[in-house]
Amino acid sequence: MRIFLNDEQLDVTLEQEKTLAEVFDSLSGWMNQGGLHPLSVTIDGDEREISERDTWGKTPIAEVGDFVLRVGSLNALRVTQLMTTIDYINLLIQIIDRSAGGEELGQSFASAIAEYPGVRQALPGLMSIARESFAEDFVELDRAATAVDPGSPENPGMPDAGKLNSFRSRIEQLRVLLLDRLREASEPLAELSSISASLTALLPELEEAGISLQTGRERDAYNLMFRLSEMTGKLIRVLDNVSMEIPGTVDDDLRSRVNSLGSVVSEMNKTMADQDQVLLADLLEYDLRESLEHLIEGIGSIKLEAP
Repeated sequence: MRIFLNDEQLDVTLEQEKTLAEVFDSLSGWMNQGGLHPLSVTIDGDEREISERDTWGKTPIAEVGDFVLRVGSLNALRVTQLMTTIDYINLLIQIIDRSAGGEELGQSFASAIAEYPGVRQALPGLMSIARESFAEDFVELDRAATAVDPGSPENPGMPDAGKLNSFRSRIEQLRVLLLDRLREASEPLAELSSISASLTALLPELEEAGISLQTGRERDAYNLMFRLSEMTGKLIRVLDNVSMEIPGTVDDDLRSRVNSLGSVVSEMNKTMADQDQVLLADLLEYDLRESLEHLIEGIGSIKLEAP
């Protein structure tokens, strides 16, 4: 059996390995030491899912001609997982749309929805959201999924059009979020450049937001805070992706600048809850501006182009 790693044939001698699973585990352990992770497996030209290892892994190596293992960074693995999840959601949407056109749901939907619990388990990690927060924010998604599951004790049988439409709406919203996470993971440097530009564009708005607070237009200032909070979370995710894709790019100094901005945003959130408009205006005009300018300067030290 010939063994390929990312299309390059390895000069290795198999000693005790008898099955593909043993070969896969041996190669994966070796790759993990270098920070690489399995992305896909191809057996004699047939690409197989990593998750199906228990099935194809039983194949004796004597029955295989070529075994190709593709590996990549942790970020590349995340990209692969995101693409697989998005493909799954697309499949569900296609089945639901065909049923709206008169086609029966049948076994195709039952088989697809049966995979949902496993996908749901992986969603918080893929979206970089704590499981508790995900369960709270996406509670309607879980309810909609239960309502359309033919195997659910609460709702046995095929779902009606209303339940299907509700579920479709929820997974469509989820798909939009996952596509955003996919862009963050697949093009982290481009996303970092975009975030830097967006943060720079916010600077002129800070003084105006402070004036809004003092003139009774709190909604304008709060909208700015919401946008900034969203961008801060996105920035943290993208910097993590950059770190995985290009180790050594994000140093402790830049992370310190991000943490400083996060601290100011947290203090502002508390001040908003206390309805201290005067202090909030000061934070917007001075502390926040200083943290943003410091952070933008730090991002500027990174070469925002792929090597």
